[in-house]
Amino acid sequence: MMAQLAIREIFRLFLAIISVVAASAPALAFCTQNGGNATFISSGTSTTVTPAYSTSAVADQIHTFTVTIANPRTNAGATCDLALSFTRSSLPATMTNGAATLEYSIESTSGATLVQTAGFAAFASPQPANRIDLTIAPGGTVVVSVRIRILAGQTSATAGNYTDSTVTVGIYELVLGAPSEALDEHVFTVNASITSGCTLPAPDTSNLNFTPAISAGLPNPGFILRSTFNGVSCSAPSRIRLTGSPMAPTPTTGTVAGFDNEINYLAIAQFGAASAALNSNFTTQVTSAGTNVVTGAVSGATITVDVNLLAGQPIIAGTYSSVLTVTIDPSL
Repeated sequence: MMAQLAIREIFRLFLAIISVVAASAPALAFCTQNGGNATFISSGTSTTVTPAYSTSAVADQIHTFTVTIANPRTNAGATCDLALSFTRSSLPATMTNGAATLEYSIESTSGATLVQTAGFAAFASPQPANRIDLTIAPGGTVVVSVRIRILAGQTSATAGNYTDSTVTVGIYELVLGAPSEALDEHVFTVNASITSGCTLPAPDTSNLNFTPAISAGLPNPGFILRSTFNGVSCSAPSRIRLTGSPMAPTPTTGTVAGFDNEINYLAIAQFGAASAALNSNFTTQVTSAGTNVVTGAVSGATITVDVNLLAGQPIIAGTYSSVLTVTIDPSL
């Protein structure tokens, strides 16, 4: 008898709690009664990140878009409490272009991550940390700002168009602050593009001193100096270009028979499969015939530039200098 009494007392207590909740129901904001569910009415299916992403950017790229949600119920007291969230089967989220990937995140304007992997679970998911809670008046609409963040430093990404169609966006009715029902869910597609471009860090040395290469006033072609660029990246196959003029004296000097008043040099640059050789005696600019790679992007690559003086007549005494410019770009 005691056991039966205990069960009955527990049952009565449970009924009492239900009665309290039911009694307070008129104060809750249900979204699914007569008049239809709250639903997306614009910008709820896709977004395209603009402008195009640059692999040389030093800051994250942030793209803001809006989602508009409507509450079709117009009767008095039909205010709707709901949450907006996104679901993806795995994280981090990535867009793809063939085998190439581009990492991104979906977040609130305050930076909270809105993508979770659990999907909808009544009174459990999405959690408050991964959603935006909203209240919509009867017959009203609300416009929500959401951000796409593409992380900087993705230098191995290839130029082209990227997409991710594995995300689901949903709005969920909130009852006592917990998601109770999925009101509207569908695929949400994220698109982006990557521009063709390169990142060329500073060389290990930017000054080549050829003073030791001058002996008895004559340049020594066997004296070779090298400048190296490390950590080079390009989002597409690229060519390399050298631009430069002969070394000239400061201040300038006039011509003297039997002497040179400029110093010519040969510069040879190597960037993957691309090479360029500039002979300042004949030209001021040269571009490689081929590209550094046949296809795809490169990251952490190296460029070497070897320079030596060309043989000539004795050089008029003075201080000589020139600027050699190295350029890499897919558009060359």
